[in-house]
Amino acid sequence: MSSYPFTMGAHQWTVDASRRRSERLRASGRYGETDATALTVYLDCDLPATLWNDTLIHELIHAAAATSGLTHRLTEGLEEDIAASLAPYIAQALEALTAGGLR
Repeated sequence: MSSYPFTMGAHQWTVDASRRRSERLRASGRYGETDATALTVYLDCDLPATLWNDTLIHELIHAAAATSGLTHRLTEGLEEDIAASLAPYIAQALEALTAGGLR
């Protein structure tokens, strides 16, 4: 399966990790991409597990910014800086919590 639905706020989002989308991402030099209009997060399906998790968290930050309306108040560059800055810390905390027994 390459399509994973999830709810964020009042919106139904989807993660698309299809082979076709992965090829497009690689061609553009990206690991992931968020399309707020389509409510879809696109991920390269061939990423190693750690990079997959980091990229998913990064893209979910973009999805949360769009869902909350923050995207309209931030420049594209500032939103990207925020996602790039926060994602590694969130990934590190999740890894520690899950290794410590948190579900």
